[in-house]
Amino acid sequence: MAVAEGQEALKVRGDDLAQDNREQVVETKDVLQRRDAQLSQRSTDQRLAAQERISSTSLNEPKDFTDYNRSKLATEYPQGVTEESYTEGNKVIVRRVVVDGNKADEYSKVIAKWGTFYFRNGQSITEMIWTNGTEGE
Repeated sequence: MAVAEGQEALKVRGDDLAQDNREQVVETKDVLQRRDAQLSQRSTDQRLAAQERISSTSLNEPKDFTDYNRSKLATEYPQGVTEESYTEGNKVIVRRVVVDGNKADEYSKVIAKWGTFYFRNGQSITEMIWTNGTEGE
């Protein structure tokens, strides 16, 4: 009698655990399905935005010199941020090339005794632009 009661208690406990596991699996599937739907929607939005940019670009517009330079940098460096540093006279120069697709931007940070200066593609910028452009990517 006691053995049958013990087996029945184990069976009930096993059924409860199995039900809990089924509920967790269903919940996990729902979460993953929602995440996949969000990622799919984001991908669709990005694709549509890219199509819009492409369609709004005029076909025979001449390229600016900076566009050629940006494309050249993009072929020479890998995707993402590449950092180089060197000394020129009594200045330390930190150069970061940020490649995104087929465009690249060259950021320079010049550290000298009289101050620190920041540049993007040869144009003077602020430290915040330097930080956002090279570390926020």
